[in-house]
Amino acid sequence: MRWDDVQEIDQRLAALNTKVCILTIDPRLMKQRIVGDKKKNGWNAFLHRFRESDEEIIDYFIRQQEELLCLSELTRLPCHMVDTSNISIETVVEEILDFWELV
Repeated sequence: MRWDDVQEIDQRLAALNTKVCILTIDPRLMKQRIVGDKKKNGWNAFLHRFRESDEEIIDYFIRQQEELLCLSELTRLPCHMVDTSNISIETVVEEILDFWELV
């Protein structure tokens, strides 16, 4: 995805005074989080629509995250990053709600 693909959307969202909250994860933890639980058959079937091997899937998501972070540098919207690598889901939710001023 390129900035040209989303620039108009960014402008429309800016006119609506919206914000962007991006959840990230340390790439070294992606395998554990994304493909670590082989019991999630539906999830694994979904993942394998992107690539064949676990390594290809992880590489795909690492590239997607890097691309998103690059695009976020161009947005006109207030942007907040939440690194989910070592925090609880409750903390993630707190950060999002706080950023959106919903608490």
